[in-house]
Amino acid sequence: MLSTAAVTDKLRDQFPNAVIEVEALDGKADHLFVRVVSELFAGKTLIEQHQMVNAIFLEQFRTEEMHALMIKTAQP
Repeated sequence: MLSTAAVTDKLRDQFPNAVIEVEALDGKADHLFVRVVSELFAGKTLIEQHQMVNAIFLEQFRTEEMHALMIKTAQP
């Protein structure tokens, strides 16, 4: 199971200058809320932004280490 700190680190690797918030919704960190505010989202649709975030965690979804990810993205 990923910790919220590990999720933050994975997001920070892909979005280095972003504002990132991660919250465990179930107390176990397999149902998470993430908020990412990044300049890398410029010119991207909301769906494309969410796809960028989801792509980071494909392995965790495949192995069922993560079950749900609620995503909020924005540009600064």
